[in-house]
Amino acid sequence: MNPPSPQLIETLTRLELVHHRDFARCSGYVRQFARDLPTFDSVWVDGLVRNGTLSQFQARQIQAGHVESLRAGPWLLLDRIQSATRLEVFRARHASSGQLVTLTRLSASNSEAIEADERLQDLLKTTTSVRSQLTSPPQATFAESDAWWIVGPASTGIPLDGLLVRRGRFPADIVHLIAVRLSHELALLHRLSHIHGDLRPANIRLTSRGQLELSHHGVLRALEPGRPLLARLPLEYFDGLAPERIETELDARSLASSEVYALGCLLWQLLVGRAPYPMADPLLKMSAHRAQRVPPVRDWAPHTPERLASLIDRATQRDPARRPTMEQLKTELATPVTAGRERFVRFLNGFESASPRPLVQHDPTAELTGPWKVAGQGALVTASLVLLGAGLFWGPGLWNSDSIGPPQAAATTEIPQETLPRVTAEAPSLEKETLLDLPAPDSQGYVRLEARRYRASTLTAFHTLTVEGTAESPAEIVVEAAPLALQAQQVLLQHVRVTCQPAFAEPPIQITAQDLRLGQFQVLGESSVSEALLDWRLANPADVTAGHLQVTDTVFQVASDIFSLQFPLQAASFDNVLQAGGGSLLSLNQGVRPGARVPVILNNCTLRDTGAPVRWLLHTVSPNGQLSLQGRDSILALRPDTALIEFTAGRLSTDWEQHLQIAAEGLIVDQKTAVAGYRYESDAAEFRSLNPKVMQIDGLLTGTVEFRGSKLRSVDDSLVRTATVPLRQADQQLGFDATAIR
Repeated sequence: MNPPSPQLIETLTRLELVHHRDFARCSGYVRQFARDLPTFDSVWVDGLVRNGTLSQFQARQIQAGHVESLRAGPWLLLDRIQSATRLEVFRARHASSGQLVTLTRLSASNSEAIEADERLQDLLKTTTSVRSQLTSPPQATFAESDAWWIVGPASTGIPLDGLLVRRGRFPADIVHLIAVRLSHELALLHRLSHIHGDLRPANIRLTSRGQLELSHHGVLRALEPGRPLLARLPLEYFDGLAPERIETELDARSLASSEVYALGCLLWQLLVGRAPYPMADPLLKMSAHRAQRVPPVRDWAPHTPERLASLIDRATQRDPARRPTMEQLKTELATPVTAGRERFVRFLNGFESASPRPLVQHDPTAELTGPWKVAGQGALVTASLVLLGAGLFWGPGLWNSDSIGPPQAAATTEIPQETLPRVTAEAPSLEKETLLDLPAPDSQGYVRLEARRYRASTLTAFHTLTVEGTAESPAEIVVEAAPLALQAQQVLLQHVRVTCQPAFAEPPIQITAQDLRLGQFQVLGESSVSEALLDWRLANPADVTAGHLQVTDTVFQVASDIFSLQFPLQAASFDNVLQAGGGSLLSLNQGVRPGARVPVILNNCTLRDTGAPVRWLLHTVSPNGQLSLQGRDSILALRPDTALIEFTAGRLSTDWEQHLQIAAEGLIVDQKTAVAGYRYESDAAEFRSLNPKVMQIDGLLTGTVEFRGSKLRSVDDSLVRTATVPLRQADQQLGFDATAIR
């Protein structure tokens, strides 16, 4: 066995990363691992990791030749927990005393570091009286080698941005408790004419003891005190940038109001699962905040309590004079700052257990002025399931097959025959009655339909076009000689059923709008169309914030693709949707928004005997942006030789995996279903599955699902009779719930 090289010993001991005795402690592992092979330095480094002397992060830096970067003053860097523009955050240990801290490195010249340090010291002096009430304030600073270092308290908490990636969105009661904690801490700073200055999920950590920690008080503000337009700041910083901060320098009072706006955007992001404007360019984000109102949160998270939604709406007003102060927000929330610790603990524990936890916790009696009551008894599948042995978890480097392995220990759900709802919403005959003409929209763009049958035609409105039937008996629109063509900035279809004549020559539904919402919408029967069911184009293709799709309590029962998008998708959300038969649910002709992570969320959906949930047409354009397939408690019973995400109609780039992500909480698929695939345009029957090597894949489950009917004649046929699914509570709703459309 060869000893470690003198250079390795000298470097690691000089930096106090290891002691000489640590090499002796790991020699047994090195000998066992190497056997008759030479024991290179890399083997010794691995041995030091095995015996706990070095961390994985330290080993990677040593192997990459960056060992000197592991020492910052008297501190040894243990792990990197955040990396953004100009900013890196590490867990660190004092070389002599062993004290653990959080260490932040900001790129800065010596002169910038000196000026920033003076500003931060001013903040620390003026906040001395409240420092004991701040959860994670800066403790010390030092400058070294073109960097400004901030020493903060040690933390084992998980940043909220990491939880967002794993979960997609937070329950409303958790967001309320976060708002209580943050408003309390920020109000302390505002009373002293200071702001935090960097409210984003990465700076907020949740610990296993239920404590919420807000870090980096005043740090970025000290380093970049000027207008954000002229600063080098993390991209996520611009997710909550108030419009007035873009244009002028602000006084302390105006800065405090801008932080109220940032808090509102943060709460919006936690409830929805993404930022209000998820572009990948700071200038585009600033332009959106300056030109538009933040959309109502209930448009994207319908179960948000009205009072919380109202609070967020007032906090994100574009006019600073119409926003409440942080003190007013704190008073309105009113819950004691120590409340909710046990709820936070249960929330975090849900990420580690095999039991799912409820996304929506709703109590109609709940008020923001008192503790929220938890009404949900069930729980949803966790966003990152650690499934061992048989291939139920796919993480980077652990994927060994392009299909899904056999199910493990599972819970069986069996719904008694007499308790299953009977849904007989089959397509009516076209000869029932004379077709009426669709009424023109009123001055507000509203079209109210009675429980009658109407002939499809073209409807146009300036801003929002709403076509709505009655909840008791939906109106029916028959596509006969002309398509249903709707044109407006936003289109909403609700309590409407569409029937298409067989072999209609063009898309029966044609939408021209910036955003589209469907609710209580049905397309039923045996009709087939040669094109996609719904063709959607933007009214203003230059609007980079457009392209949001929301579909709720909807049934598609046609033999074609459902949505064909002629622009880059911004986001799509499907809640309680059934697609029985047909092709792809989403056909993306222009991919997704460039530079953005675009969510496609399937919650309590059933896709039975269909094509891919997402089909990405390449043509001559390489993949752009990243598509993130998310969702919970959905059944994806696709046709054989079909993938969850399929590329087609072009050349597949070598980095295709970088443009896909699956971050689900329980999407149920067949064990033979491929995660990704390529379908040849010349012959649609020719399909090739793709084998991801480094793609993030979380939350897929295999199981056995039995439907009520063997055919696809009615909604009732595609309801779940029994389901045997691993790591899932047996009494939990799975797939489409037909009671929502009765």
